[in-house]
Amino acid sequence: MNNNKSIAYNKAANPDKKEMDKVKEVLPRSFNFYWRGAVWGVLAGSLMALFLTFLQVVSSENVMTAGFLKHIILAVILGFALNNYKKYLFKDTIFKNGILYGGYITLLSAVVITLVNMATFYYVDQFSVEKFGVKAEDTADFFSVSGAVFFEVFVFGMIITFIILQYLKGTYKPNEGLQ
Repeated sequence: MNNNKSIAYNKAANPDKKEMDKVKEVLPRSFNFYWRGAVWGVLAGSLMALFLTFLQVVSSENVMTAGFLKHIILAVILGFALNNYKKYLFKDTIFKNGILYGGYITLLSAVVITLVNMATFYYVDQFSVEKFGVKAEDTADFFSVSGAVFFEVFVFGMIITFIILQYLKGTYKPNEGLQ
């Protein structure tokens, strides 16, 4: 008899566990990391780019502080994505795998917002993103503004991921009692 199956069966047959916890022990855990991360990342990047473009269209002056509100969109999407991903993970791997998943989503959203900024710069010049009071007038300005936006989204996204994972990891301590 395969020892791994008998261990899983013994864990699942424990009468002290709830029924769904028993099923989770036996069923394989499959999660399409890259596909789901890509969907969340593209969604976050698109919504943030749409928000920034809307700010440029509506306001005629520099709205630097309002531009930081785009991180609320990223925080909400990261919260949903990481909470959903948590259901597929074991308790002792939530933080490590969550950082990777949040980093992947954040990286893709930063790339998408940069690509949308590139498209608006080349096709509709007046709606490209401003950063720190600098609007892209030529290609050099565009690359400096886009680089600043890319790193800002990536850094804030990783900070938001870290904060969300502090909440999601709970009170599980794998080394407790191993003195």
